[in-house]
Amino acid sequence: RCVTTRKCNPSRERAIEITQQDAKEMPCDICKSNPVSVVCLEDRAFLCTDCDLKIHSANDFAGHHQRFAFTNAKMALPEGVSKE
Repeated sequence: RCVTTRKCNPSRERAIEITQQDAKEMPCDICKSNPVSVVCLEDRAFLCTDCDLKIHSANDFAGHHQRFAFTNAKMALPEGVSKE
């Protein structure tokens, strides 16, 4: 779906997928089996703990990537904000 649109935003597409799934069931982008625990901003990747450690301990450059804990907290738009 993202590939066929002219205004493709992979991060937004992935975010939409996330909101449609339970975070505990969402698999790691790398191993495809363990649940996601970390989001890497530079890699634009959703990673399990094992893959995160392997990737981000590989070298000094990767070790400085901005990574954030992935939680199952639901977010809602403020009242009056369009969802489109």
